[in-house]
Amino acid sequence: LGKITVQVPPTIRPGDTTAVLQVEQGQNTSLVCAASGIPSPNITWTKSDGGFLPVGVAQYRSPVLPMHLVSVEHMGVYRCVADNNIKPPAEHLAQVLVFHKPSTRVVQNSVGQAQNRRFDARLECIAKGHPEPTVTWERLINRGRAPITDDDKYDINKQTTDNQNLKDGEQWYTLKVKNVQANDFTDYYCIATNSKG
Repeated sequence: LGKITVQVPPTIRPGDTTAVLQVEQGQNTSLVCAASGIPSPNITWTKSDGGFLPVGVAQYRSPVLPMHLVSVEHMGVYRCVADNNIKPPAEHLAQVLVFHKPSTRVVQNSVGQAQNRRFDARLECIAKGHPEPTVTWERLINRGRAPITDDDKYDINKQTTDNQNLKDGEQWYTLKVKNVQANDFTDYYCIATNSKG
């Protein structure tokens, strides 16, 4: 009498596996990676950017990845790999989004340009927040601030291509001041707003 075991490569069960997790700061939660295969696969978690997981290590072996006191630093894409030594291993990506008020940073805090020569000046701002913030621009006029609209003088854009310089959740915005004149030399403000602040 003999026993035959049919080896089956791993597969991730989508309905039982976390795809997108939206969570408030300070909460406790977890990511779940459910897989099947023969023999039963081992599950390993890593973070796609190579950083540490919320449990304080770069790799964690378990179907469930616990997340205690979630913070903005926990945002990102997490990878779970199911492996039972039968090729190929199965892989799944889960995104963690943490609700938080926006933050901004500038690419350069000062931009120079000659006046009256049909030259443009380009100001750049990187904003982060969840939900994704609405970004507006203002300029300093006579000690007050005036809103800037997309028109013949200003070109407001959200970049979609330059992702290698951005961290998780960040978006790159630009304000182009066309045909720079003397009265364009002032302070400009990049303002990001969402439901959290």
